[in-house]
Amino acid sequence: PDGVRISSGLLTTVTRTLPPGRIHAVEVTQNLLWRPFGWWSVRINRMGGQTDIQQSSGQNAAAATVLPVGTRADVERVVALLLPDAPSNDALFVWEHGVLGPQAQDPFTTVPRRAFFWHWLQRRRLGVRVTNYALLIRRGRLGRRLAIFPLARIQGGGVTQGILARAQGLAHLRVHTVPGPVAGEVSSLDAADAQALAELSRRGAVAAAERDHTH
Repeated sequence: PDGVRISSGLLTTVTRTLPPGRIHAVEVTQNLLWRPFGWWSVRINRMGGQTDIQQSSGQNAAAATVLPVGTRADVERVVALLLPDAPSNDALFVWEHGVLGPQAQDPFTTVPRRAFFWHWLQRRRLGVRVTNYALLIRRGRLGRRLAIFPLARIQGGGVTQGILARAQGLAHLRVHTVPGPVAGEVSSLDAADAQALAELSRRGAVAAAERDHTH
């Protein structure tokens, strides 16, 4: 009832509790070497995760890593603990299209073909999806990553354009959350798509914050 309790360490054991409402982003990652074994890791952005200036970067990274390595079943269980209010319908977007995708009839908004120069390796995989619960950012071709940002925890967002992006009709989407290893930004989206996603996430964040009581 106090939240999610995490213990780590071999010779020195550290136990900490993440109270409800403190988790602002969750990311599932898999590097290329882990793919044959079906291993994944989970890390988070949490409120108060970097408030202690005495902590080293290594300690911050360790605190942000909830599951250093685990199977898909482990990850599903951990993500369910971290985001207990996530609807079951989002599981399809998270796993089949988000972590393992893109699949046929991809529901994610991906970067356009004209952005090939900027994302030549991961153009078809880099994408964004907004559900009623969260904003999902899928990235990585060799190493897979899927970031989940609960709409109720999003603190803001924006769309920016540089000179080159403006000439190509592209834009940079950024979602603001508490500091941490999970990045909430995607570059080289179609400008109209970036504006639509920003508006969807803005309206969704307002509605989600009104009905959210996990904190």
